[in-house]
Amino acid sequence: MDVEDAAAALVTFAGGAYGVLETSRVAIGKRLSLQIEVFGTVGSASWDLERPDEFQVSLPGEPATFGFRRVLVNPSHPGAAELLIGGTDGTGIGWLGQTCVMWAGFLTAIAEGRPGSADFRDGLRDSAVLDAWYAAAESGLRTPVTVPAHVMAAPAS
Repeated sequence: MDVEDAAAALVTFAGGAYGVLETSRVAIGKRLSLQIEVFGTVGSASWDLERPDEFQVSLPGEPATFGFRRVLVNPSHPGAAELLIGGTDGTGIGWLGQTCVMWAGFLTAIAEGRPGSADFRDGLRDSAVLDAWYAAAESGLRTPVTVPAHVMAAPAS
């Protein structure tokens, strides 16, 4: 059986920022990890789905304390009050809270008459990214993501 068990890509976004995307279905020790790391000129931050109640942040400041600091999610963070069990400090976000927020977003979208889930154009964009990823891997060259303009210009259904 020939399957993609691991992949990585160096990407450049439209605004000039770059990123590294990595995926693996076979990484030992990763149960349900989804990590997001952002590194900027005025600070850095990271978050991991395996530890949803916290994030790491590094901001310039005192040289003696420079480095990543662990920040526990609390009700003062935007959107966190709805996720925290009991809505107070020291309580976990948990899967139930995340699932409730997902369903609330879906039902709100329906009530507001807008799409509540991915549509064909979302799938087309995702497929274009994967096509470019495979083409770059095969050629060894930088490959732009191309989506047919007439499809993207069509009104959303």
